Parts: sequence; structure tokens; C-alpha cells
Amino acid sequence: MKSHSKRALLDCLKYIGIIYHDEYVDFMKRYESVDLTYINKGSFIRDAVKLYNESVELWQNAKIAETSNISEDELYDRYQDAYEHYVKLHELLSSVEEMAAFLQHKATRKDLLARRSYYVGIAGVVVGVLGIIIGIFVAVLL
Repeated sequence: MKSHSKRALLDCLKYIGIIYHDEYVDFMKRYESVDLTYINKGSFIRDAVKLYNESVELWQNAKIAETSNISEDELYDRYQDAYEHYVKLHELLSSVEEMAAFLQHKATRKDLLARRSYYVGIAGVVVGVLGIIIGIFVAVLL
């Protein structure tokens, strides 16, 4: 492969790595209020974090190697390893996106039900206290 083609491919690997890194961060932020341990019996979150950490470490090693005096082939191999880990992470996130969205929807429904129950409970307490006050007032007047 010609040098300029290999350099262009290396730049593509870098950009895709950045995109997949941001995808993971966005995914975790989007579903931070959702208990993702329900996905794949808890293995999803463990696998995702492991893949993410490995990808970041490989990426950082490749970036550090870029400033050292290594061959372009070795640098390409390092970015290729990081890229392959990020692809696995991307595939894992894509495979559970629908389930995470379902869990988020369920959590939102439970939250709405909890809020309604809270307000009904508060209204019940207020009505009960007013009933006691009115009962005492009526008892004092009679």
C-alpha cells in the first residue's frame, strides 16, 4: 500500500475511533437513569465497560506511539487494534439499543406512576387533616 494511502487509512481509523468513543459516552449519558444490568443478565454493562476501557487504553497507547520513533506499519497496527475494539463496542451498543430504550420507557412509566401516587397520598393527608380540623371545630361548637 502506498504511503499516502496508508496515511489516509490511518486518519480514517482515528476518526472512526473518535466517533465510536463519543457513541459510548452518549449511550451511557442517554441511559444513565436506566438500570442497564437487566440487559443480558448483567453481562452487557460489564462487557461494555471492559471493551470501552480496553479501547481507550489501546487508543492512548497508539497516540503515545505516534510521538515516538516507531515505524508507520507498527503505528498502523496499534490504531487498527484500537479500532477493532471500538468496533466490538459499537456492535455491542447497537445490539442492545432497543432493549435499553424499552427499559428507559418502562422506568419513565414507573416514575410517572410513583409521582401520581405521591400526589394522591399528599391530597389524602390534606383531606384527612382538614376533616379532623372540621370535626374538632364542629365538636367545640356543639
